[in-house]
Amino acid sequence: MQQLYDAVENAPAGPGQGKIILVGLDFEAGSLGENGNQARALLRHLMMSRKRFAIFSITPQGAANGQMMASDIAAQYGYRYGIDWIDFGYQLPVLAFYKTLIYNIPQAIGADGRDGKKLSAENFPIMAGIVSMKEVAMHVEITTYATLDDWISIVQPATKPRLRIGYACTGINVTGAYPYLDSGQIVGIMPGLKGAADYEKLVDRAETAALRAGRLHTRFDRMRRPASACPPRHAS
Repeated sequence: MQQLYDAVENAPAGPGQGKIILVGLDFEAGSLGENGNQARALLRHLMMSRKRFAIFSITPQGAANGQMMASDIAAQYGYRYGIDWIDFGYQLPVLAFYKTLIYNIPQAIGADGRDGKKLSAENFPIMAGIVSMKEVAMHVEITTYATLDDWISIVQPATKPRLRIGYACTGINVTGAYPYLDSGQIVGIMPGLKGAADYEKLVDRAETAALRAGRLHTRFDRMRRPASACPPRHAS
């Protein structure tokens, strides 16, 4: 748990670092209790720590739920769509998609999942300089399926340095993930609902410290404090 949190925290995907974090929200309604809470905890962490990221899903429900979750949390943290984060939408989990993604992300994705606009820096400033997986600081796969195998067998071997992969899975799939952690093929695991709760505690602790130090101001924090105490922030 701590390993995954630290990997996200240290990923060079902040403003001006030229990279993004890719988040696969590959789950459906049946696993929202586990994967949905994992996704919310991770998205909060990404926004609290000012990491630039892109979400996508190989399931239609995952794409829709992910967009709603990210938009809701972005409103709390003042995260701007197309600048701080972007939605790559629903993608077919076929070999051609993964192979194209390795070398040409805009070509593999085509258009964003929210507005249907061509994935370019002109339309979305976050895409400036984002060409291939070389510009992906790490990938976090949140899933109830065996999608981790595709990333480990297809994408990771084709990247140099090797793509760092984090894994959030349903409780039933946890035991099969530990060999990948031991081999270094994944950098950390968020296991099931307990993993989501533990990860959220880490995020809550860091957020409380940042709020007290004045380094972070969420929408709810601004509601509790006088306007003079909160510096202006960009709109979502």
